[in-house]
Amino acid sequence: MAYLYSALTHVREDVKRKVLDYIPNDISFDILLKLPVKSLKRFTCVCHFWAYLFKNPLFMKMYCKHLFLSKYEYHHNFRLLLKQTEYWYDDNADIFLLSGKKIENKVKLDWPPPFKKYREDKFILGSAVNGIICIYQASGMGNTSRINQEVVLWNPSTREFKVIPSGSFERTILKAYPPGSVLEDLPIIPTISNIHGFGYDLVTNDYKLIQYFCFFDNINSTDPNENTLWQIYSLKSNSWRDLKIKMPNYSWNNKLPDHIGYAIYFRGMCHWWGCEDHFGEVMLVSFNLAEEVVITTPTKTISCGFSKYMVVLNDSIAMIEDENIFYFSILILGEIGVAESWTRLFRIGPLSDVNKPIGVGKNGDIFLNRYSEIENFNLDTEMIEEIGFSGEFNQSQIIIYNDSLLLIGGIHS
Repeated sequence: MAYLYSALTHVREDVKRKVLDYIPNDISFDILLKLPVKSLKRFTCVCHFWAYLFKNPLFMKMYCKHLFLSKYEYHHNFRLLLKQTEYWYDDNADIFLLSGKKIENKVKLDWPPPFKKYREDKFILGSAVNGIICIYQASGMGNTSRINQEVVLWNPSTREFKVIPSGSFERTILKAYPPGSVLEDLPIIPTISNIHGFGYDLVTNDYKLIQYFCFFDNINSTDPNENTLWQIYSLKSNSWRDLKIKMPNYSWNNKLPDHIGYAIYFRGMCHWWGCEDHFGEVMLVSFNLAEEVVITTPTKTISCGFSKYMVVLNDSIAMIEDENIFYFSILILGEIGVAESWTRLFRIGPLSDVNKPIGVGKNGDIFLNRYSEIENFNLDTEMIEEIGFSGEFNQSQIIIYNDSLLLIGGIHS
């Protein structure tokens, strides 16, 4: 494959024609179907025929089918984890392990103890990491004396959990409101705290969290002031520390965005949707947990509407974007940091009623929340199937989960 790429991109035009004549069309077609998106886009410069592959419906249908049906690394112990809130007035959300070809096996789990006392405003952050998930309470609004946000790492297979201590931001507060300032004697300082990422540092064998704080001058403010803080948590040290870095975030005002599909972990990096400010461009923010550097990838979308669902599809970062309430597009990112490498694979629709993506299955099937019903859109048949669960709109979510006997305490010790 490396030879083919070299031959087709670095030789003269006449040699290119000879190479193309030498390789039968059916063989080259079959090779192209198996390429990752990044490589396929590079090959489009070889000839006009290949340049129009992305516009060929037959090729794209075959390419997408191969892309989504390829085996995952964890196919042998693959299951789905469903967080379900059935009705908006429920006092509790339920959590289930789902398995089987038609999702016929459903096992209800007990939430870890710290979350039994809370209502439905709890979510799973991103995706499972080595069989461990991060659960957090959605409301991160509070004041400097009490941030009302519980964060827990949990292994559903072993039922082990770890409550994460709150981050400290006294130094930022002192900088924002030094002794003698007008606001020094305020009983509270309005604050927003949000967990942006959870992942695994492959270099130090450590699990880490990324957290963001922003502050408001008074309780009626709709926009934060300039004093912000990023922190990183280490499971090994069981502590937070400040990050000397500025990154786009999704906490730029007190209207919290949708907590479903905004973040994932992938290959040593935490990824989330972010904006610089209220009117800023939506971008993919990628934070390297080992090197503590950030890379941003524009999405060419203005406004922080957060009408995007982020997921990993066949070893690539993907974006499910709702063009309107009846159509969705699926785009694959070829290269982090390169806006032009977003590639639209296909468009789904029209769909009846209001649908919202809440997760994907092993084969790339998309789970939709249609008002109070949870349904599965099969990418192969392009049919919508019920899975036997109801779910409150904007409250239910599904993630891919792989069983693990890894002990969280083992890392900590």
